[in-house]
Amino acid sequence: MDIKRLFLSTRFRAASALRHSVSLSSLSALLLCASAAEGPPRQLVPDALDRFNLSGEEPQLQPEGEGRAQALLYYYRGTKLERSGDVDRALEAYETALGHAPSNLALAEKTAQLAGQYGNPSRGLAILERAHRLNLANPNSYLLLSEYLSTYHENRRENVERSLAVMQEAARQFPANPEVHERLILLHMMRRDQPAAEAALAAALKAEIKDPAYWLEMARVAQRLHPSGEGHVSPEINAIYEKALANSGDDLEIATQVADHYRLTRQLDRAAELYQQIIKKHPEALTVRERLAGVYGLQENLEMVLSTLLDLERINPHRMETQKSIAQLFFKQAQKFDAENRKEDAKAAYANSVTHFLKSFRIAKGEVAEYILVAEMQQYAGQANEAVTLLQRAQFHYPEEIPLAIALAESLSAAKRYPEAIDAFKKTERISQELRPDLLDDRFYFSYGAAVERNKQFDEAANLFRKSIELAPVDSNPQRQARALNYLGYMWLEQNRNLKEAGELIIRANDLMPDEGAFVDSLGWYYFLVKDYKKALIYTLKAGQLMNLNEPENAVVLDHIAQSYFQLGHRDKAISYLERALSMEAGNKDFAKRLEEFRKGPVPEQVPLDFLPADASPAEEPVPEKAPRTAA
Repeated sequence: MDIKRLFLSTRFRAASALRHSVSLSSLSALLLCASAAEGPPRQLVPDALDRFNLSGEEPQLQPEGEGRAQALLYYYRGTKLERSGDVDRALEAYETALGHAPSNLALAEKTAQLAGQYGNPSRGLAILERAHRLNLANPNSYLLLSEYLSTYHENRRENVERSLAVMQEAARQFPANPEVHERLILLHMMRRDQPAAEAALAAALKAEIKDPAYWLEMARVAQRLHPSGEGHVSPEINAIYEKALANSGDDLEIATQVADHYRLTRQLDRAAELYQQIIKKHPEALTVRERLAGVYGLQENLEMVLSTLLDLERINPHRMETQKSIAQLFFKQAQKFDAENRKEDAKAAYANSVTHFLKSFRIAKGEVAEYILVAEMQQYAGQANEAVTLLQRAQFHYPEEIPLAIALAESLSAAKRYPEAIDAFKKTERISQELRPDLLDDRFYFSYGAAVERNKQFDEAANLFRKSIELAPVDSNPQRQARALNYLGYMWLEQNRNLKEAGELIIRANDLMPDEGAFVDSLGWYYFLVKDYKKALIYTLKAGQLMNLNEPENAVVLDHIAQSYFQLGHRDKAISYLERALSMEAGNKDFAKRLEEFRKGPVPEQVPLDFLPADASPAEEPVPEKAPRTAA
């Protein structure tokens, strides 16, 4: 549609407007003409209007309308000159525009700022002074003039004093304007005149103003004048915020800002109280609910955080941020339960975390680290195949992310899909050598080796574990090398191969981490296989003291203790420990067969147990396990 057809579609409205002032279309035409104009600007006005004169009448511009049009024309020309770098001519154009609109504060400010920036602050000051004389009823005029005086004449004492005088007059003329008071107080602060700043604030606080926004601004100014440490805001400042609240009525924004003050200054009880009041009045205020949850988080009240966020989810289940916040809180709760050895509670919390992360992923794709975390939690819950599916979907979003590829290979191994896992590790190793060699660290080769070992490729697994041992950071994280040493050593024990190397590896692991129950049990089992049954019993009993022998995965430690006792001729003790192991793994055929042999078979000659320490027997109460024997 061309401009004339567009103008014709609104002819009646435009024709009426032309009789009183220049219409918007006419001003646009003026600007268009100005870009190609060569002659005096005044000559363009009738030409431009004639092009769009649809009524057949000669338009008569009122003086005010013509002045506005001329101001716009010169302003447009000034912007073009300024963009081209011709600052002197731009200033002339802006000043000519001001001649047609002398009371326009925005134009005066721009022109004065340009003059000040390019080394002529006196010229800028004269411009603002002329505009100010025409805007004595406008507080913004005082603010602009004062700021200009203190900015561009800061080294001239008389102008700094004048800047202050301008604001003092403004405070007398506009006692209800918070920006005026703020500027006056800040000027006193800039001059390091604390008593004067205090007096100006006191005067502002005496005003009988009902506008809550005024009191909010005054509270913020008071905080700048009296900064305080976290949680140590003066009662006087709180009183100003409360005055804003008292005058706010049902204003959601004002009440929220007051509550925010208490939250940001860590006055958490009052913040929670105000947020609760706001929610009662405005249940639709979802942001306020989020902030209340944040306050509960700062109070370390995890239950109330969860309760608040779950309420928020019920109102809007399709908000990704809410789902992720809930998921992260359940994860934090699960870690707390884990540390307290509350296994079932931890599993439930992990499951809830997974549920809400998956909800967030259905709303929008997650971050790489989030997918990996969820997959780890699924593995912990015995849902390794679900973890594989999740990570495969994540790779669709992030096909080049090597950490996702590593996590997928580990999940395949956890799902006992060992050939697939090995293929995934091989592919990831090949790609990482080119793109992310830093990720091919001891942890990568440990997980890779575990998958290969479980696929019964023991020699190849040994090579991978040795690589993990070589790469592990012994000084900064000895546990990482220790677990690889123990895993490789125990693998050889299970195969009854390379017993000498196995013993050396396991002893090194125990030297690095001397109180890890799994490592100590491995050492005891090494001594058992080399027929040093006294040491075998000493170390397996010590392992039992360090580990939670009520956990089913530790039944093997009870079996090792039982076998050690039996070889030393203590049938009853051996039977007792093995019965306990079998009660934890009722389907273990090896345990059942061995128990039958203990009961009916011959017993080795009994050896006195006086070599055992006095506290050698494992505690009956559960002791949290510190480290797994092998990786998942």
